[in-house]
Amino acid sequence: PSSAKELINLTEIDLSSNQFDEVPFEILTLSKLEILDLSNNAIKNIPYTITDMTNLRMLNVEDNELTELPKGISKLKRLQELKLAGNNFTKEEIAELKKWMPEISIITDRIFTSFKDALKSPNKVDILFLNHHKLNSLSRDIHKLTNLKELHLANNNIKSLPKEIGRLINLEALDISNNQISRFPKEFSTLSKLEKLIITGNKFSNKTLDSLAKSNPNLKVIN
Repeated sequence: PSSAKELINLTEIDLSSNQFDEVPFEILTLSKLEILDLSNNAIKNIPYTITDMTNLRMLNVEDNELTELPKGISKLKRLQELKLAGNNFTKEEIAELKKWMPEISIITDRIFTSFKDALKSPNKVDILFLNHHKLNSLSRDIHKLTNLKELHLANNNIKSLPKEIGRLINLEALDISNNQISRFPKEFSTLSKLEKLIITGNKFSNKTLDSLAKSNPNLKVIN
């Protein structure tokens, strides 16, 4: 970064995984930057002067220690994509950002479509899509995805869920529609954050569904 001023015409820079605890000042002088990747550092604050980088199209600040962004960030009229996953933003802060910048793609979740890839960085998986994957079972390693919030398993050939699914303590939504599942493991009742469950096209008995409703009265079940 000490020689960044010599790179005044740079349009893209990747400063990810550099253990920065703040944004290098020199980077903020590169007014022609269009893509700036500051992910996987320890940055706690984004300076207001980033609003002078009016050519930015993509800003990636995933996996830092941010709790807010400068209010003037809405001045970045060319910004198309803002990656925020893995920080400490509240839902209210995210909602406010979306209100300020309705035209921008604000990405707050890390989405994977391969279980193999998800296991390479298990604590960084927020949403896992395994729909139409021709699965006959769900791996017992699913519990390794400790921060998983959404799990999509629709349209496979799964007959049962492993007991390890009960260790997904942050799971909020589960779609198991169009499989061959007829019961839940007893550990399923530990999913206290689960808010939405889609079970259409399975083999659950009324008794099983009644028991599920009693164990989690706040759960919205779509059948």
